Amino acid sequence: MEEPRQSKILIVEDEQTNALITRRLVKNLGHIDQVATNGYEAIGMATAELPDLILMDIMMPDIDGIEVTRQLKRRPEFFNVPVIMVTGASDAKLLKEAFDAGATDYVTKGSNPIELTTRLNSALQLKYEVEQRMLRESQLEEAINRLEQLSLLDQLTGIGNRRYFDDLYDRQWRAAKRKHCSIAVVMLDVDDFKRYNDTLGHPAGDECLKKVANALNKEMRRPSDSVSRYGGEEFVAILFDTDARGALEVAERMRKAIHKMKLHHPGSRVCDFVTLSGGIACVIPDGDLTQKQLLESADKALYQAKENGRDRFSVSAQITA
Repeated sequence: MEEPRQSKILIVEDEQTNALITRRLVKNLGHIDQVATNGYEAIGMATAELPDLILMDIMMPDIDGIEVTRQLKRRPEFFNVPVIMVTGASDAKLLKEAFDAGATDYVTKGSNPIELTTRLNSALQLKYEVEQRMLRESQLEEAINRLEQLSLLDQLTGIGNRRYFDDLYDRQWRAAKRKHCSIAVVMLDVDDFKRYNDTLGHPAGDECLKKVANALNKEMRRPSDSVSRYGGEEFVAILFDTDARGALEVAERMRKAIHKMKLHHPGSRVCDFVTLSGGIACVIPDGDLTQKQLLESADKALYQAKENGRDRFSVSAQITA
């Protein structure tokens, strides 16, 4: 068994002689002792100091140790604080009441010091082991949550990935359907990106995508709006409660943000800098239209923008709210 750490022990004892004997034992074990001489004082000291263990006299003149234990154990911070009852006699009925109130163990007054030492050390060790297990479980849960968050982020750009988009799109779609409001999807594509990679190399292409993603993300000005990396050089934005005109305004902001960066693109058929094309589709969801159809309409509009010369946006004529 691992040696117990130095702990704060609250001794609740109204008889001075017994308190002195117990204090001496606690100090010899290397622990910090605190003494309360009645139940109300015990509650106050325990609340202020939060001891690691309480040695509780079961019989006291004001409120007894059972009631003190019961009141303390109602509070979450005392759930894992062991309470060892100190009793003058092994009264089975009284001990049952004490354990029901939350006591961990008991010793009789005048017991061999070795017995008290053993019970005290065992209770502290168990408390430590429980706390360590809770800590490991908490750390594991945090790690799982971090991994879950990371699994929703694109490793290159740091914005949402396809999985993140799919999940958010589903939730936003259902919300729009429930509120009977519009939802817009904007499919985005970096113009002539293959030529960019072929001319400047893939490392430069990765840096380009990072900068594009960052610029697009900055144009998501409402908490409900989001842009994700859809795959390769494609991005997709979801604009909640936004009609076609509003979506086009946001899209133009994104296009201009890319222009302002003036990222050199020697392989572009549009101009000397990186540009963006996009397709917009917007709808108020009803019982017939599917999420997939809205995405397909935005994708067709993107294709149309490319056909019309790139560095522009096209709004779907098939589905528009």
